Amino acid sequence: MALKRTPSRWWDALILAAIGACMTAWTWLTWPDILVDFGRELYVPWRLVAGADLYTDLAYFNGPLSPYFNALWFRVFGESVQTLVAVNLVVLALITWALYWTLSHAASRFSALAATAAFLAGLAFIRTNYNFVAPYSHELTHGILILLVGALAVYRFADLGGRGRWAFTVGLCAGLCALSKPEVFVASLALPVGLGVGMAVLGLPRSRVRSLAALATMGALVPLAVAYALLAWRIGAGAALSGLAAPWAMSLDRRVTSLEFYRAIMGLSPLWWNIAITSYQLAVLGFLAFIGVLFAHAHARLRPTESQNPRLIWRLTALAAGVGVSLVLFSMVPYLALSRAQPVVLLTLLVFMWRRLPGPGAGGRVCATSALVVTLILVAFLFAGKMVLATGVFHYGFALAMPGTMVMIVAVLEWAPREADSRGWTGSLFRLWAVGILVAVAALHLVDQSNRLEIKTYVLGTAPDRIRTDPVRGPAVGRALDVISANLRDGETFVVIPEGITLNFLLRTETPTPYLNFMPPEVLHFGEDNMLESLERLPPDLLILVQKDTREYGLGGFGEGYGRELLAWARDRYETIEVVGAAPLFGTDRFGIEVMRLRTR
Repeated sequence: MALKRTPSRWWDALILAAIGACMTAWTWLTWPDILVDFGRELYVPWRLVAGADLYTDLAYFNGPLSPYFNALWFRVFGESVQTLVAVNLVVLALITWALYWTLSHAASRFSALAATAAFLAGLAFIRTNYNFVAPYSHELTHGILILLVGALAVYRFADLGGRGRWAFTVGLCAGLCALSKPEVFVASLALPVGLGVGMAVLGLPRSRVRSLAALATMGALVPLAVAYALLAWRIGAGAALSGLAAPWAMSLDRRVTSLEFYRAIMGLSPLWWNIAITSYQLAVLGFLAFIGVLFAHAHARLRPTESQNPRLIWRLTALAAGVGVSLVLFSMVPYLALSRAQPVVLLTLLVFMWRRLPGPGAGGRVCATSALVVTLILVAFLFAGKMVLATGVFHYGFALAMPGTMVMIVAVLEWAPREADSRGWTGSLFRLWAVGILVAVAALHLVDQSNRLEIKTYVLGTAPDRIRTDPVRGPAVGRALDVISANLRDGETFVVIPEGITLNFLLRTETPTPYLNFMPPEVLHFGEDNMLESLERLPPDLLILVQKDTREYGLGGFGEGYGRELLAWARDRYETIEVVGAAPLFGTDRFGIEVMRLRTR
């Protein structure tokens, strides 16, 4: 059943639109990083519009869905930062709508509004590259939208008694997720599970279950078949198959996954320390929940008079205590670290909700809600798997931990109070205690992000490619762009090492090599010898060395811990035109860029 367009829901829409507009204005132009990651998200669709082919002309290690989607809009509206940002704002609006829709059917309108508002204010805009306006990987943001649409399809399937077209839609969403990133596809496995829950609770006969499963499977195969056919038409059958398998080849490459960076992301390094920290944060979260339970239980036991004032005092006390205790606690315990407990909480919720599933034969709203809740919790649990022992809303967590964060907010605002009421306690007091905690977290988070935004005072580039960045790298990159532009003749090319394909996009100059950057994961996966061979076969006219600290990968700097042959080749074949800032690469923590030209032999 679709949401009724009541005045209250229109008010919710206006509130969310106002939050989105305020956050857009406050964070204007601060979303992308000028050198890291986002340049790939600009450069790849730009080259696709120009006729390049994914996986052959461009060494790409994610699925084809997002780059071709972005290339479509580049073709329609022109290739620029502004175009991609505008498209992403539309995608963000769709995510916001889908998130509110799903959560309001999984719980109440109030909890859906609170969670969606928290998403907009806390995750959607703030952190550079790790936001929904200029994400480091569009596969994640597009994947979240597809997963939410898939959850909506699960709900509609169960609500309408098992319609085949909705089973097909669930499979279609899972197939689209397979064209993005492995972590998105893994999360999409929750969709057929939710479909199965819906069929079980509806009590459908086996023959009907088999036909619906076939429809869902057909839906999943359609996008894969279309993608394969289109890629095979462009690059050949074998290359198309390798391209579709590229995300898994990268994710399963032990040389890459064993890097210190990815082990730290998963919480595997150091393992026991992360287990201890996660356990500690789980205890802190349990402590906060326990106080909320005490409020709910004590109010029910004391049975205050029904006069308005005592009830109002209890409510104000619970709300104020939630704010006050949280502010004191989070002055000692980082509030963002509480998300480390997310996998355990989600698994607990999944088991709890699974045991509460109604028996076969339940129909309508009860069945639909049950299937939707299980789907959302399982999506959130699987999505956070990449950060299993170090889950957080920072870094990759802006997307990976987003569904889990929304589910946890709904749990404390709706499911836990409902459970308290079923036990004869006062669930509304638990809810007010939780609201107080969320208010404190929101205030601390916005103050923290305000400090981050204050340093972005330098505007790089001109419309429609302007970016606000820090006053250290910004002027250096601006000067480097001027030097490159002044020394780049018609038809010449340049390569940025180890990372900075953004410069190629801003100057609309392609790189002669298919490799988009020379960071440790790419060098290990694609092979330094292959990269060097590509450069020797078609050497760029200019070579740009950019300071980049890669010690977090555990290999040292470029040319020191990895990429030695590449740097030796560069020093032998190129001569320096100008050094902007400090001499780049290893031996200094100061930022700098070196512009070099190919020697004449």
